[in-house]
Amino acid sequence: LGSIIRMAFFPAGNRLLTFVGQANPFVGNTFVVARVWDLPSGTLISQSQNFNGQLTNFDITPDGSRILVVPTGSGDNTVYILDAQAGGIVHGLNSGRIVTDAEFSPDGSTVVVGEYLNSSVRLWNTTTGAVIRTIGAITSR
Repeated sequence: LGSIIRMAFFPAGNRLLTFVGQANPFVGNTFVVARVWDLPSGTLISQSQNFNGQLTNFDITPDGSRILVVPTGSGDNTVYILDAQAGGIVHGLNSGRIVTDAEFSPDGSTVVVGEYLNSSVRLWNTTTGAVIRTIGAITSR
């Protein structure tokens, strides 16, 4: 059960991504589930596992094959790339820091992840799940 907390059309316009959260009035959503729907038929295509906490951000690749999920409360500072057709996790990108934002590049080959407190972003390869580079890390002086 739960409530729809976020949603978006896929780039081609024939699918809908919804996020369902189990509401808790004291701490917000206690879990979030991503669901992909076929709009012409209204049938459920895929559903993800439960992610702890609230949904910070999400994105869809331009070709509609992958979904990026940025949950709070994962406990391990991980951003997840999901297979839109199957719903399973393709990669868990662990930055080692609290994630403030993330999105796919225009061609879907890279994920950029913003990190809390050090004003840096990490670029990740979506095929391998490896870090490409870190940009803008500021050390204290």
